[in-house]
Amino acid sequence: WGSEGSAPVFQAVMKRIIQIDDSILVHKPVKQKRGVMGDALNEPTIVKEVDSSPKPVTLITTAPMPKDGWVAVPDVRGRSLRNATSMLRHAGLKVKPKGSGTVVWQSPAPGFLVKETSSCTIGLN
Repeated sequence: WGSEGSAPVFQAVMKRIIQIDDSILVHKPVKQKRGVMGDALNEPTIVKEVDSSPKPVTLITTAPMPKDGWVAVPDVRGRSLRNATSMLRHAGLKVKPKGSGTVVWQSPAPGFLVKETSSCTIGLN
């Protein structure tokens, strides 16, 4: 009964948790298929290992330097609700989320200069 009741529920819950929290990394193993000729001749197939470790990323911003009382809106697209909210609040902005999941759009657009207490609406899917 566990495979029919609790397992599908647990899977659905974990998918939602992973979508909300960016600190959880999901690594899916890469399966290599044997070639048709290798199977026919019983020859070993060369399997190439893929490095799935995350690479460091350098972010370069071209936004103008904000003046006193003004902030540049950070780009939060592709981030979880928790991560996006944290970034926007750290910039001094109020957050108005619409939906759940990952951020697919934001208003005002990234890089715009707005007053520190302005609201930023984020759409999640």
